[in-house]
Amino acid sequence: MDYVMSLTSKRQATFPKDFVDLLGLVPGEKMVFEIVDERNNLIRLINRKRKIEKVFGQIKLKKALDVELAIQETREERAEKICM
Repeated sequence: MDYVMSLTSKRQATFPKDFVDLLGLVPGEKMVFEIVDERNNLIRLINRKRKIEKVFGQIKLKKALDVELAIQETREERAEKICM
């Protein structure tokens, strides 16, 4: 499928809604493109940098995490390494 995009005088691109929805892009998201073939004007999206607020809560744990216990265990592990 072909998508037509506009480029403003400020070099800002306007992506069609269908294209944005297909890639799951959100406003404010950073994207890194790589030029694959200059002669044929091919680019590839190689990295998406989302704001942490957008991905927070998307990782599902298999069991509940006791944060205080995890902090204590980490401190104990560090202390053991220092004393060695």
